Amino acid sequence: MPEKGTKTGRELERRVAQAYRNIGARRVEQDVELAGHQVDVYIELETPDRGLYRTAVEVKDYASPVGIKIVANFSDIVDRLRRERLVDDGIIVSAAGFTRPARNAAKQHGIRLLELADLDTMVVERRGADTTGKTAKVMVLIERNIQEFTSSEQETLVLALSRLVNVSPNQVRVLWVSQGSVLVTLEMSEDAARKLISLFLREDPILETLHIARVDLVQVPSRSVFDQEFRKAKSGSTPMDEASIEDVSGAIRLRLENIRPGVEDDRTFEQYALKILSSFLPGQLSYAEHESRTVYGTEHRHIISFNAMSHKFWQMVGQRHAAAQVVFECKNVKSLELRHVDQLAGYLGSFPGSFGVIVSRVPPSENLQRAAITIFNSHKKLILFLSDEDLVEMGQLYAQGADATAVIEHKYVQLTRQAQ
Repeated sequence: MPEKGTKTGRELERRVAQAYRNIGARRVEQDVELAGHQVDVYIELETPDRGLYRTAVEVKDYASPVGIKIVANFSDIVDRLRRERLVDDGIIVSAAGFTRPARNAAKQHGIRLLELADLDTMVVERRGADTTGKTAKVMVLIERNIQEFTSSEQETLVLALSRLVNVSPNQVRVLWVSQGSVLVTLEMSEDAARKLISLFLREDPILETLHIARVDLVQVPSRSVFDQEFRKAKSGSTPMDEASIEDVSGAIRLRLENIRPGVEDDRTFEQYALKILSSFLPGQLSYAEHESRTVYGTEHRHIISFNAMSHKFWQMVGQRHAAAQVVFECKNVKSLELRHVDQLAGYLGSFPGSFGVIVSRVPPSENLQRAAITIFNSHKKLILFLSDEDLVEMGQLYAQGADATAVIEHKYVQLTRQAQ
């Protein structure tokens, strides 16, 4: 219904309805009455198991951003319709955006908020998926006591993730399930996959409510639009859009700043390093796990990853350095010392291989770099260093659609050249 001081919204309602028809909605109707409530646009989408996902959409063609009152009122209606099992989801579409309190309230009540640009993106993503097959595979680890990951539980996960990354449920497909702590491989659009990874890196609380402990980007098309944009930016022909870069790299920098160097935050730093490495090296280093060992009364913690050798750099590492596994030694210290390098060198060998990386808060000194070169020349054990800034750079490359492995590869080339 039009309100005082607002546009009628009819044109925007038609635009919303058409957008959902364009992405393949089974049913789209305007001005529908459900349990005594008028719904601007009613949508039915087909879920992966051929079920229906029903959405009530409130359309606001206002000249100013939608506020918290409208979100609160609509969330009450959606809650009633959910209890009556008439809808599964609620969306508000605004021509002028939303206030910050409105966004916070929507997140709290499980209401999705879309702007005009989101509608256009949704249609473009669907057309891209239909015409070019540009989809990504994402591996999600759910840690809770699940005896059998039923079709109903799968559908609940798909619906929740589709809401989270603002795509329709039929754009998220369950490809493979492994029991235990359930490991699910999903297929979705590239943009949705990157949004999910970004939320994981920002430690979004919604992922915790879904018991999602880990998200790995397993596969991305090699000639993706992100890759093309990155190549154009490097050649100087097109300026790079900084929004997605800041979203990921800014989240990493902020999180690292909140992790204090020292023993108390050792585990936190290690867990976050694991998140970054597993997210930004998709399909390259698999099944990364924490491992600890005690040497002369001191505990040393690593991340041990299986080298899938699916990337030309890791293939070379596996062949030259007998590295079927790769060791990342995490050092949450203000300054690195020679003993840290010696500790990792002593661990490397026939098992797990002769290649390791020290992940620390700061870059190594020149003395430590020379020590690593000496170890390589004398014992053929190769040790590289990653600092906070390197992790942020990996995030920047990832957001640009480029290969984050380039950061590690560059350090490898530098060290081996100096060792010659």
